[in-house]
Amino acid sequence: MGEFPTKVEEVTTAWLNEKLAPLGGGGKVTGFTSERIGEGVGLMGKLDRISVDWEGAGPDAPTSVVGKFATDNPEALEVVKTFNFYEKEVNFYNLLADRSLSRTPACHAAEYDGDAETFILLFEDVSTGQLGDQVVGASTSQVEATAEELVKLHASWWEHPEVEASEWIYPLSHPLYTQGIPTALDGYHPISSQILEMPSWYDRYRASIGSLLERAAAMPWTLCHGDARLDNLFFDVGPDSLAVIDWQIIIQGPGVYDLAYFMSQSAPVDLRRDMESDVVTQYRDRLIELGVDPPSRAELWDAYRLATIMCTVYPVVGGGTVDPEDERGVALARAMIDRSVTASEDLGSVEFLD
Repeated sequence: MGEFPTKVEEVTTAWLNEKLAPLGGGGKVTGFTSERIGEGVGLMGKLDRISVDWEGAGPDAPTSVVGKFATDNPEALEVVKTFNFYEKEVNFYNLLADRSLSRTPACHAAEYDGDAETFILLFEDVSTGQLGDQVVGASTSQVEATAEELVKLHASWWEHPEVEASEWIYPLSHPLYTQGIPTALDGYHPISSQILEMPSWYDRYRASIGSLLERAAAMPWTLCHGDARLDNLFFDVGPDSLAVIDWQIIIQGPGVYDLAYFMSQSAPVDLRRDMESDVVTQYRDRLIELGVDPPSRAELWDAYRLATIMCTVYPVVGGGTVDPEDERGVALARAMIDRSVTASEDLGSVEFLD
């Protein structure tokens, strides 16, 4: 084992005691058990709930925490390496989470080894809340809570110089995206198309993705979550309406990128159609309330439409990493592509393709 445990089997009582001691109120960790969680939700990593035994602990000592470790899926790991997911998530928790208005799980340890492409996160167990189910789709209240949480994140880092100066947070115009995304599409489309029904305009989409990224990168930007979907959201966590997990894909881009991704792939089609215009309007109003000078409503709406079709990349790449025997994973990929294609066609976003 290296300087930190890289899988749950390497976690020790001593290591847990070191990391959780500040929360124990003078108590000591004497043992623990673990169980795998989060199977079939498309994570580029493995999650284990770690139940902790204390001796002499205070009333606020956590009885469980969550450990997040590197995936052992070789296809998913290639995506991780290409887009630098693990370094991003560790850096987010170490450098930015505490200064964001958005609610994230409290993090007790965040370590990354770039040479071995492995990491660990040890964070608050927010499973007392209600985990969203992206296959089912979001409810009205979940859409409202998510839009509010996203706008708080975006307002925290709107065109912030620290984000711009952070070499590990790339703008959408970075070669990692303008070259990496087309490469990923070419690699995963032949696989994902075996289980997903691709749109008639997919070839145009593939040919246009570079110009779409460049156009989005020229818009007013902020720190985006990058994977704002229902399976990454816990609702009603204690006094908070929402806690956001899985910060591996953070990007520098237009804030409505997150909003469009969530609405087009996590909201049921009819609900999206009913709510999205008001959601974009309310998003802009909240930005102003939080001290941001946003683009006009018309400019934001066009950015939202553009982002909607850009996000088609997620089910194409994600579908290519799904085990065909994983019924939930296949159902999730199909829900994502079906909703994404319908949204792009409803909004006329296909007009942005070359």
